[in-house]
Amino acid sequence: MMDLSDSDIEQQIIRMLSGDLSPEEECAFNERCAADARFDAEYRKMKAVWDKTGSLQAAYRIKESTDAQWEQFRQRHFNHRMPVRRFSMLQRVAAVMFPLVMLATLGYFYLGGGESVLWPVRVASDGVDSLYLKDNSLVVLNRNSKVSYSLTDHQRRVKLDGIAYFNVEKDKTRPFIVKLNKSEVRVLGTAFVIENVKGRDRVVVEVTEGRVEFGNDNQKVVMTKGQRGVLENNKISVDQFDVNRAFDWVGECITLHSASLDEVCNELMRYYPEIKNIVRKTSDNDTVRVTTRFDHQSLNEVVEELQIHFGKNFRINDGELVITD
Repeated sequence: MMDLSDSDIEQQIIRMLSGDLSPEEECAFNERCAADARFDAEYRKMKAVWDKTGSLQAAYRIKESTDAQWEQFRQRHFNHRMPVRRFSMLQRVAAVMFPLVMLATLGYFYLGGGESVLWPVRVASDGVDSLYLKDNSLVVLNRNSKVSYSLTDHQRRVKLDGIAYFNVEKDKTRPFIVKLNKSEVRVLGTAFVIENVKGRDRVVVEVTEGRVEFGNDNQKVVMTKGQRGVLENNKISVDQFDVNRAFDWVGECITLHSASLDEVCNELMRYYPEIKNIVRKTSDNDTVRVTTRFDHQSLNEVVEELQIHFGKNFRINDGELVITD
């Protein structure tokens, strides 16, 4: 019989469900199920949820990947090279156990044949995370971002607070709708990045593949690959953007090449959803340009260095970044 403590029962069951146990470990696992009714019941309950939820299986496979496998995953879904996110074993286990515990708690939604499924997920505050939704659509969440997902027979609905990349599984019978601040995005199957941070006065949608409809009560626009829509002051403007830079924040490395203060502010907004607003109280004739790189650094560390480069005061107060001479 396996010698398992209560603290690692769930992880052992996950390995069994994902097929990661060796033949000897699987034999020992089955022996424990036969000898321990409580363990067997826990296994059967989790297996029922697991079988109903492809997103949990995909999340497990991603989070337990090696760095090389993670890079292959990025290549398949993003179609160009991106920095590798290295997960410690503790981060990987935590990323798997969080949705498992949630699904075990809410399992009756999956097993009871209800019309909708709601799976709220929140990324850890210190890094980027990724998941598959129940319809196999991929979501990559920036730090301090969260998403909730509802699936019915007629549509797929998502609510986003923060910054995220979506690669939507095609399903002509069920449109994919992302509810945003006083606006929404509608697609059938495509890929895009959305910036919808609570407390900010703008929403940004960047299309990296296919077409999306972006609109509110007053205006609707259809955008294609390489187009960016910005909703400000209840009006949507559309321009072009560099698709290859749409995913820079995924690697959590900011690279600045002769960047002005305005350009730096735009980059900070993309990388740090905790910034709700930037207030500049500086002279208009600033000619300083900065070339530097930040690698997985906190916002406080970044602004401390930027103060030196620009010779200005950067102060963060309750989500607002104030820059003064």
